[in-house]
Amino acid sequence: MASKAEGIVLETNIGVSMNYQFYNMSKIRKFIGCDWVVSTNKKAEQKAGNKREVTIIGCDSHKTPFSDGSIDTVIDTFGLECSYNLEKAYGEMKRVTKPGGKILLLERGIGFWMQDNFTLLRKASVNLGARGQVYNHDFAHMIENDAEVRVVKRKRKVRGMLYYYEL
Repeated sequence: MASKAEGIVLETNIGVSMNYQFYNMSKIRKFIGCDWVVSTNKKAEQKAGNKREVTIIGCDSHKTPFSDGSIDTVIDTFGLECSYNLEKAYGEMKRVTKPGGKILLLERGIGFWMQDNFTLLRKASVNLGARGQVYNHDFAHMIENDAEVRVVKRKRKVRGMLYYYEL
């Protein structure tokens, strides 16, 4: 997924930058990682090293400091599930993406099997309290009913609980 990024790239909810090794930096003019957790930003900066084209900032993915249409590629891996307002965070990704740009998402959410979904609901409060994550979002409904985006590619794996989208 990260290898598809190009131009000015924003990775939201970057955490400790587990994806950094997968980017093709020859296609990236500027890489910006953002997360509201200061300690993870420091680890992400260490992974990136002292590269001129890399900037890690502390910010809330619900309200980023970027202008409308200023980012070529927005990437989020397992970050939307940590959002306190899923629609607002998703809307912010769309706002900063240039017309014709890319939004690449890899998220966990509700699956095809009811038993899996009941398990996700039962564990929701524990996951939220322990890790700030909620896994029972219906990303397919949110994304595929969004008239503002064009779905280029979609995949669902692990009985439908793992969502991959290229927009």
